[in-house]
Formats: sequence, structure tokens, C-alpha cells
Amino acid sequence: MHNDAQGCVYFALREWTRAAPDRGRVALPLDVRLDERNVYEPDVVWYRHGRAPARQAAPPYPTPDIAVEVRSPSTWRHDIGSKKSNYERHGVAELWLVDTAADAVLVFRRSAPAGPQFDVRAELSAGETLASPLLPGFALAVGEIFAAD
Repeated sequence: MHNDAQGCVYFALREWTRAAPDRGRVALPLDVRLDERNVYEPDVVWYRHGRAPARQAAPPYPTPDIAVEVRSPSTWRHDIGSKKSNYERHGVAELWLVDTAADAVLVFRRSAPAGPQFDVRAELSAGETLASPLLPGFALAVGEIFAAD
């Protein structure tokens, strides 16, 4: 279930980025440095145009604009706790936590780009649509993330 959910989010973002110029870059897990002590590997990352690391850049990479974490039994407690706090503290604009146990996506974002904290929160379930002010025109039906093949 983890890989299916990860792949669904990745491919939806990939299609959106490729549909028009200057839509940034999406990537599967890669090391991102939040600070000297914290290097995370989100399941999917998106960088807005002009912020993506160069293809030849060495890891760890800079903090993404959107980080996506998909629930894993061994890491979920950290994803919704200390990792969420660190993403917030280090300037990630949006965090999507894909909860495969609840078939829901928890969205945390800043209402203003330079806002000090995630002050917009949403829990999206089947029948709702995942969208973002950072991604004009992007829409992913939440039910598709959890659809069984």
C-alpha cells in the first residue's frame, strides 16, 4: 500500500509539472537537509521553478516546497510528530501526510509563504480533492491514492 500511494502522488505531480513550463520538479525519495542535525528522506518532494537542485548537485538537497510522507508503521509516530515540527520550523511550505491506515491525507500549509508556522490544516478523505495554492490547476482525487488495483 505504501508504494502504491507514493507512486500515485508522484505520478500526479509529475504529470502536472510536465503539462506546462516553469512548474518546478518532482522527485521520489532523496535526502534533504533541514539543518546540521536533520536530514530526511521524504517519500515525494516538489520544488517550485528555480528552486530545484541541479541534476549534478550532490546530496543532501535543500528543503523542498512540498514534502510528502506516506505512512509506514515504523515511522508514522515520527512523521506526525518531530518530523512535522522540523519541516515546519525549517520552512517547508506544505506537508502532505498520506495515512494509508485511515485512507486520508493530512495537509499542513502556511497561509502566507513567509508565515512562521503551518496555520492551515485539512484532513482529506475519499470523495475530496487534494489541491494546493502552490500548484495552480493541480487536483488529485484522494480516493485514487488508496484505490486497490
